[in-house]
Amino acid sequence: MDTLAETSSSIRLGLPAAEGATVWLTRATDEWVGRLAGCLSAEERDDIARLARSEDRAEAAVSRGLWRLAAGEALGKPALRVGVERTPYGRPLPEGLPRTRCDLGVSHARGLVAIAVGHGVRLGVDLGHRYSAVPEDAIAQVVEGITGPALELIPDPAERQMLCWCIFEALVKADGRGMHLSPGMVTAEIRTLWGWNMARVAGTVWWVQRLRLQEGYLGALAVGAPCEDLTITQLDATDPAG
Repeated sequence: MDTLAETSSSIRLGLPAAEGATVWLTRATDEWVGRLAGCLSAEERDDIARLARSEDRAEAAVSRGLWRLAAGEALGKPALRVGVERTPYGRPLPEGLPRTRCDLGVSHARGLVAIAVGHGVRLGVDLGHRYSAVPEDAIAQVVEGITGPALELIPDPAERQMLCWCIFEALVKADGRGMHLSPGMVTAEIRTLWGWNMARVAGTVWWVQRLRLQEGYLGALAVGAPCEDLTITQLDATDPAG
């Protein structure tokens, strides 16, 4: 992606009305960048244009555009008109949309972008890739608090460590304080790879689950309460309904 021009956007995610969590996935392609550019403010487009790598610009444009798209649907207004406020820890929030009513989370890794929406449940989402570079000392600190027998079912140490990193990141995003929390304040007992596992962030209980993603990618979703209905949907930029 070389340029990011303002365009119109008529895409709708179709947010479910029922309480629960939904995760949409898509690739950060030029097509998606073009379709979502109209959701971004001029300031956001300028910020994205300053990123050095084309891949980073594409991921930022798609993730930010999807965030605005979901916020606009939840608020019943055009994505471009969604006001953005930030918590004291820097987390962006749509103006007029309490997290307890509808919470939004985004993440991206190696060209894959996720937007997570929680109705009546707070959440955090994180994606990673088997070959993503994460500082070894950071991983070591995270692994200390993310434990459990199910992790031993992952034979590849690098994949296991990256999943622990994603779990940690999803939890601190859900909490809202992000990396302002020390790793020792985040713990999780992973007893099942594909179900909900109890975790604690600074003493508060959360629930975390691994996401089913394509080969090479790992991801985790953290929520304030286990969701019976967790839906993962692959977005298709060629869908005429969009």
